[in-house]
Amino acid sequence: MSMTELKSKPPVITLTTDFGTQDWFVGVMKGVIAGIHPSAQIIDITHSITPGSIREGAFVCKQSYPWFPDGTIHLAVVDPGVGTSRKAIVLKTSKGYCVGPDNGLFSWAFSEDQVEVVYEILPERLNRNISDTFHGRDLFAPAAAMLARGEDLSKWTLPIQTFFQVNWPSPEICPHLIKGEILHIDRFGNMITNLPAHEIKDISDCFTLRNETPAQDERVGLYPTYGKAPTGKRSLIAGSTGYLEWAIPNGNAAQASGWQVGDTFLLSNEQT
Repeated sequence: MSMTELKSKPPVITLTTDFGTQDWFVGVMKGVIAGIHPSAQIIDITHSITPGSIREGAFVCKQSYPWFPDGTIHLAVVDPGVGTSRKAIVLKTSKGYCVGPDNGLFSWAFSEDQVEVVYEILPERLNRNISDTFHGRDLFAPAAAMLARGEDLSKWTLPIQTFFQVNWPSPEICPHLIKGEILHIDRFGNMITNLPAHEIKDISDCFTLRNETPAQDERVGLYPTYGKAPTGKRSLIAGSTGYLEWAIPNGNAAQASGWQVGDTFLLSNEQT
């Protein structure tokens, strides 16, 4: 999408951060955008990313970005390295733009062939006072608003060759043993894994969850919906993300298990 096309449509800017909503951070970012481009449509994806969790932010970006119209500007800030030498970037993709820190946050949102150009934002060319600790307000929000207004990127960015990427946590899938990882825990306590639902459902509809103590091994089923899983029992659900998720219908799987994002687990479909 060209800058001319951006100018001709009401621009959409999405916001994804770990700022929460208790403080003024998100509201101030919206105020900065409104001051530069009042007609921009701002859509909040979430501000509840676990503080500093780049991988969780990357997963949320992966899940949300495909559902927005072409030309959308995705502003994401999960930035534990704010004020360091990490770059501030703009990605031009086949569907729009991403604006945020160059720390892996955009690693999983797009395939390599979807990223057309990578730009480094040059703070000194924005003509703004930029703090060392709130780049969401002073750097990324202005950049997103300037993009939405159709301003020439060449005046405040520099094309660069690449951007920092975090490898996707691929599962280990063997004939009778699967190693998976928790990628995200939603507000219902469902734990979304890295196991692709379309691959796993062809292997088995029933697994044994292996624990350190064999006596604690647990038989779990694979179900297409929450309603078809047994109430109160830990189950694997083929979720809307395209990945399997641990769930307890009418319960909270995360609280029951004590697992956290990044924890791994073993499944076996061998009969014991």
